[in-house]
Parts: sequence; C-alpha cells; structure tokens
Amino acid sequence: MSWNQQENAPSPGTQICSLKDLANGKGKGFTFGDEGFPFSIFVVRKDELVRAFVNECPHTGVQLNWSPDDFTSEDGSLIICSTHGALFELENGYCSFGPCIGENLEQIPLEIKGDEVRIAENPDS
Repeated sequence: MSWNQQENAPSPGTQICSLKDLANGKGKGFTFGDEGFPFSIFVVRKDELVRAFVNECPHTGVQLNWSPDDFTSEDGSLIICSTHGALFELENGYCSFGPCIGENLEQIPLEIKGDEVRIAENPDS
C-alpha cells in the first residue's frame, strides 16, 4: 500500500514545517493522526536537498530513529536505522548497507513554497 493510502497520512498540500526548522545534515520526525494508527514521517536536509520518507525500515517495519529526530549518521551524509544499522542515501532512500540492501525507504514527494515545506500537490510535475 502506498504511503498516501495509509490511515492518517497527510494530504497533498499539507504544510510539514518550515526550512528554518530543519538543521543541515539532520532529520526531523512528524506524526499525523490521533486515532487508529498514527502515520510517522521524517524530513532530512543536507544543504539544498530536502527529502521526506515514511518512518519505517523496509527490513522489519520499525521506526528508524534512535531517539526523537535522530535519523542521520554523525556526519549527516546518510540515514541510519537504529535497529540493525542499515544505511540509506539521503537523495532517494536507497539502502546501500545492511540487511535490506537494495531496497528503498518510501519517499514522500515534497515541494518548497517560500520557507514552507509541504507535501507536494502534484507529485508527478
């Protein structure tokens, strides 16, 4: 099931945060929904690159972060899974090391409007 078909997933156009909320080389987690199953995502930023992914490891389905907002390697160049140490590329979520090598995190299309980071209205454009 695609991310946007899951319970409590944010709809296109939803503002996630502002660029100033995202530290360079770091991630920030967000949870949507108070009832049923909360939907968890995280946004990472490295210089001008800003990406969002479903907060779920493709290997076991656990959330990736060690602690709140702790999603990246020390140098901020990779996303790291807290459970088995799998490493994922920031640009596309591709797993380059670990038990799920060759798989990808599920990416959520974003758009930047001014300082606002939003779920893309038209992800195919």
